[in-house]
Amino acid sequence: MPDEVVSRAESASRMDVLIQGLPPRYRVVILLRYKEDLAYEEIAEILKLPLGTVKARLHRAHHLLKRRLEPGPGAAP
Repeated sequence: MPDEVVSRAESASRMDVLIQGLPPRYRVVILLRYKEDLAYEEIAEILKLPLGTVKARLHRAHHLLKRRLEPGPGAAP
């Protein structure tokens, strides 16, 4: 059990570092969505962006995070 707690904490810490490494336009939508638990519509209103733009930025942010998590070329060290 303690090993699981440590592993989860390390994973969360690594994800925080990866999120901080995102370009600001992607980082802010990820933080509002997952840290603040806001709906897409709320994010669009706060950032004064069209809903489609919020969805596109979240999609792109997910793609960037996934690439950085995968080992191999293009992955973050």
